[in-house]
Amino acid sequence: MAYVGLLELYKTAPDVSSVRALEGEHITSSDRPGRSRHVHSGKEHLMPESGSSSTDGPSRRPVKGRMLVTVVATVATLVVSILVVLFWQSDSREASSSPGGSTTDKGSAPAARSAATAPFGTQLYVQATGDVEALAVTELNGRPVAVTGGYDRILRMWDLATGKQVSALPTGHATLISTIAVTKLNGHPIAITGSTDMTVRVSDLATGKQIGEPLTGHVDGVGVVAVTRLKGRQVIVSVDVDKTVRVWDLITGRQVGAPFKGHSDAVWSIAVTSLNGRPVILLGTVDGTVQVRDLATGKQVGTPLAGHDDALRSVTTARVDGRTVVVTGGDKAVRVWDLATGKLLRAPFEGHTNVIWSAVMTHLDDRPVVVSASHDMTVRVWDLATGKQIGAPFVHPDVVRTMTVARLDGLPVVISTDRSSALRAWSLSPPYPPIG
Repeated sequence: MAYVGLLELYKTAPDVSSVRALEGEHITSSDRPGRSRHVHSGKEHLMPESGSSSTDGPSRRPVKGRMLVTVVATVATLVVSILVVLFWQSDSREASSSPGGSTTDKGSAPAARSAATAPFGTQLYVQATGDVEALAVTELNGRPVAVTGGYDRILRMWDLATGKQVSALPTGHATLISTIAVTKLNGHPIAITGSTDMTVRVSDLATGKQIGEPLTGHVDGVGVVAVTRLKGRQVIVSVDVDKTVRVWDLITGRQVGAPFKGHSDAVWSIAVTSLNGRPVILLGTVDGTVQVRDLATGKQVGTPLAGHDDALRSVTTARVDGRTVVVTGGDKAVRVWDLATGKLLRAPFEGHTNVIWSAVMTHLDDRPVVVSASHDMTVRVWDLATGKQIGAPFVHPDVVRTMTVARLDGLPVVISTDRSSALRAWSLSPPYPPIG
């Protein structure tokens, strides 16, 4: 610590604010916005000693008075020194408690809470990530991890139990990673990434190496990718901003069949599943509809699922009671459809106050639920049977960009990122709050 006049330092104690997140148990320590620590400036008032004028000659202050002044000055110096030490220790403790650490200690976030002991809605941890545009979850060396990508063109993996980064892999993309899909190839976890550089790349997450050459052929940025099986082989499905759907053999990297136009409007989300024994792709578009296409032929199947009044930003599928349901989000509502009939299962799930960016399905014990993330900075959980919200929203400090659901030690957790460049985990463990 640089030595400053003790009295001046005492008068200008550090201007520090501490904020504790109730559920996440994290503490931040920083100067208030727009302010900096400083030592007050001002005139130092010096009082001349009695008898110091040139006409009065040398001072003749009594000995007792000089002793009293000396004692007072010594005590004051001791008190100020103690205060300085206390302030310094306080600063040190606060810096070590910060979720991102101080500028010199960025790894001192508090320990993550366990999903097994944290009730529904508890924030298990928050971890600084940088900008994230795409998110997926998989396993690496037997542990569940989140895989993220964004403007830095690097795949980063985060331990789902702790939120700590475990690796960072360059992808070779020239521009941002806009989408990620994960699967396994020869027992190795791999990530398929699409980019605005118009390419699709495959990365081995265990070794960090690229698999094969980049998949090229798109004439515009790749917005969404997925992985499925077609005629007994693993294939990648990619859609670009030009609305063209391409299918690639995962092992050889060659295109399978002819590309086809996915829709007359831009495609913002896709899902792959099967219908009547045939692989199909579901295309969520800017016009608010879902078009179902035969993946092998590109031909339309049935009539589009229509009902949203804004662009569809999320389309996912799940099996419930032996049938395939489609979960969609785009405007302020979540809708659930029976894929076989094309009909809504019930009224829209309403409660968000802005557009929905992601919606997925999971189970709380044996109860199917839908989890949705919105531009309104919240994540909400809905009972599928009633369409009612379960408990209070999970509140973020900024717009929720990506969200998915994973399992951690056998328990469901929500993994989400927001525009504050942080990865957050939320418990979906019992006890559960009431529905509605």
